[in-house]
Amino acid sequence: MRQLRFLPALLGAFVAISAARAQDATTGPCATPDSVAFRGQSRIPEADLRADVGIAPKSKINSRILDRAIRDLYATNNFDENIAAVCELVGGKAVLVFNVKERRVLNDVRVTGAEHVSANSVKDRVDLLIGKPINPAQVAKDVARIDSLYQSEGYYLARVKVDTILGGTNVGGGTAEGATLVFHVEEGHRLAISGVDIQGNRALSDRRGHTLHITGADIAHCKNSGQTRLEHLRWTGKRPCCLDEVRR
Repeated sequence: MRQLRFLPALLGAFVAISAARAQDATTGPCATPDSVAFRGQSRIPEADLRADVGIAPKSKINSRILDRAIRDLYATNNFDENIAAVCELVGGKAVLVFNVKERRVLNDVRVTGAEHVSANSVKDRVDLLIGKPINPAQVAKDVARIDSLYQSEGYYLARVKVDTILGGTNVGGGTAEGATLVFHVEEGHRLAISGVDIQGNRALSDRRGHTLHITGADIAHCKNSGQTRLEHLRWTGKRPCCLDEVRR
């Protein structure tokens, strides 16, 4: 489930790169552009984009204004990857052009592999709206929510992978191609501990009644290696750790 958690950081990097490139569009003729144009959108009306950037023709712009316009475009949740602003001369006129790429609209959400936890329960953890642009950061949050659901049921070793199926009818209208998200779940086994070996207990024997608190965090180190069943724990006085080889 960790493969998606870096997406918010990447989106922040895209904004920073866009802002750096946008500085070139604030010098020369485009310091006061004759017009503002957009390239790459098909679903969103250009009038809406003009309102989002808030830059009127013939108005004076600088890097701060352009950076804010790019961030406002990202804030609409309609665009993916990198937004770049460039200055183009068309017929002797300076045109400030925003190059954008629309995010795909969500057509449907599907769940596969859910057996011990119902598919509907898993699907309820997906906080994405049909007909709306797919936000990668929200997908990452939904994967974490599914992870928490399985941990609450004792499936600490469950894994989730998200695939995208392109195509289909765009539910929201327009001409942009939609997509279906498929959440593939590998549930694994419910965590079963067959024995606990306590070391360093000089004052008390292993047979004395001890209260041993073992949480999901204590066995998380076994999860990253693809293991699905914890056969034995060794208690060292600080936290449990794997003793026997973990087998499927």
